[in-house]
Formats: sequence, structure tokens, C-alpha cells
Amino acid sequence: MKRIILIFIVITGLGFMTSCEKDDKEPVLNIEKSVSPQLISPEPDETFDLEELTAAEDSITFEWTEAEYDLDRLPSIRYRVQAYVSGNNEGATGSVVDIKDTDALEATIASGEINRALSGLDVPPFSPENIAFRVMAYINMESEATWLYSDPVELQMTIFELIEQILVPGSYQGWDYENENTILVTPEEDGDYFPDYEFAEGEYFEGYFYFEEENTEILFSFTGENGVDEWGDDDGDGNLDPEGNEIVVEEPGVYRIIVMLDDYTYVVEEADWNLIGDAAEGWTEDVPMDVDVEHYHETWNLRYTITREMIEDDFKFRANEAWDPPDGMNLGINEDPDAEEGELQYGGFGNDIPIETEGTYTVTLNLSGTVYTYEVERE
Repeated sequence: MKRIILIFIVITGLGFMTSCEKDDKEPVLNIEKSVSPQLISPEPDETFDLEELTAAEDSITFEWTEAEYDLDRLPSIRYRVQAYVSGNNEGATGSVVDIKDTDALEATIASGEINRALSGLDVPPFSPENIAFRVMAYINMESEATWLYSDPVELQMTIFELIEQILVPGSYQGWDYENENTILVTPEEDGDYFPDYEFAEGEYFEGYFYFEEENTEILFSFTGENGVDEWGDDDGDGNLDPEGNEIVVEEPGVYRIIVMLDDYTYVVEEADWNLIGDAAEGWTEDVPMDVDVEHYHETWNLRYTITREMIEDDFKFRANEAWDPPDGMNLGINEDPDAEEGELQYGGFGNDIPIETEGTYTVTLNLSGTVYTYEVERE
């Protein structure tokens, strides 16, 4: 009887070990048995003039079939729309550009966003070029074993030259279209320069302006190979219209102006900058600064100044008595190790500006150019 029980235990144990061995084996993805996605639209050989599409606020929609992996219970599949110049080696580093990442089976992409991506491939502007588009499916970007690619679809794209600056002529400066100081530029991206706006992606321009009169009128002009275009707003809805009506800023003050060329929208928002921090009156008390009006009239560059007693501690600059968008924003020391002395960045924690010794100081906030700066000078 004992012998029978012993045999039963041995057999049971072997079965248990075999079961464990099977359970311990992780499933293996066989990429050769997986099915790649395939582009459905646009159709091959379609032509697109991205400048015309952008001016009309149009987008291009890419659709594709679902990828199928030879394995169950995988994480969700993600897709990337990619492009490269037809005939180039799409496997070479830098020859392929990522345009959109999504978990859907389609992506509607603003024409301006596509234009910016293709510009990164050194596609010449204003000349039709054959561009190959494909969809990449993946489970994990860190593992090439999960990457699947659709067959490329060749489209003819005519891109336009990227704009480096936007002129802001208006009644405040005598409608001077040649004044290259009253402009919007793209701030440098180093050091997380952009604030947390939903629209702060893509071809983004901003600038600060001081309007002394009520009902200041402005327009936007783009400079490029095709000359100067004039843009306004016919409906007052924040969308730019070619040859549109003047944009009216009703109240005097300092304004931050933003233009997004991905969708041709703009924002004009009040930006009243102050000093704040324990080096001044504490982190809950904004200390008003003065616009250097004389400097603005001479240079059209906006800066604030203040001269006051400060103690050994820290401070920052804050707008509209609020820390974060959309109500306010703040500027502190640029934390990038390569940043020059006095460079500022939006937001951030721990990037306060120090005052080393108690005394009387003149603090200057410069809000012009691609990098905003500050100066602290002891009197």
C-alpha cells in the first residue's frame, strides 16, 4: 500500500513539474506571422500643395488597416505616420521623419505640421517632390522585434518655405511694415521655453508689445520667397484670414501675442509682469514693475525695470498675479546647463533667481528676441 502511494506521489509530482515548465515558458512573438498595416488613403500619386492647404486651414487624413500580431494578450498597438523622400534610403539615419503618433487607425494632420516635418528632410520649397509615406505599427518602441511597416505610398508634395519671423504692423508704430523690431519670433526650445498651452506645438511665434492707446489696430505680415502677405481676422474668432480685417486691442497695456501657423490661429493676451519672492515682499505679494517707455520708443524692444530694497533670498517674475496659464505665467533662471548667464525660461520649479546680499537693486526684465533675459544691478 505504501508503495502504491509513493508511486502516485512521484507521478503527481512529475505532472506538476511538467505543468510548471509549460507555464514558465513565455510566449514568443513570431513577427513573420504578423500582418503589417496598409495605407488606405490618400491614394498613390495624389498631389498636395501645402501652402494652399494651410491658407485654407485644411488638413490631410491618413487611414490604414489594423496590424495583426501573432500573439494574444498584447498591449495596445500604436502607429506612426512617417515620410521620406522617394528614392532615398529609408533605413539611413535621419532619412525618415515621424509626423504623427496615435493608437487609432487614422490621423488627421494639419498641412502646416506636414510642411514642417518635410522641411526637416531638406525638401526644397515651391517645387513638387515625390514623398513616400508609410505607417509603422509597434508594441514597444524599445524593441525592434515589434515593428511592422506598411508598404510606402508615394504622394507629390509641394512645400512652402518656413517663416522665420512675423511682422506686426499697426497703429501703435505708424503701420511701419519695414520695422523688424515689432515682430514675433520662435523662442528657443532649450530649457523647456514653452509654457503649458494646448496649442503650444508646431510652428509657434510669440512676442511682447506695449500699446499706449485704446483700440490699437494690428495685422500680421509674413516674409518669405513669395513676398509679404497681410493677415487679419474677419470674424474676431481667433482665426487668421488672408487680407482680413484689422485686429483691435481695446485697452492699453502690455500684451503677449502668439501666432500658430499649424492652424493659422492667434492669441492676444494681457501680460502685466511683476516681481515676486522672499527677496522682495514674499511669494504671495506681487511687486509691480514699470515698463521702460523711453527704451520702447527708441528700440521697440519691451523691458520692465524696478529699483528697490531687496534682502538675501530668491525671486522670480510673474504675470497677471498667477503662476500658470491660461491666467498667468512665470519666468525664472534657465536651468539648461548650456544657458548663458541671465537667460530665463517659463515655469519650472527650483529655478528662482537669487539675491546674494541685502541692498538696493535695479532689476530689469527683457522681453524681446528668441531668449528672454534679466539683469540685477546693485546701486
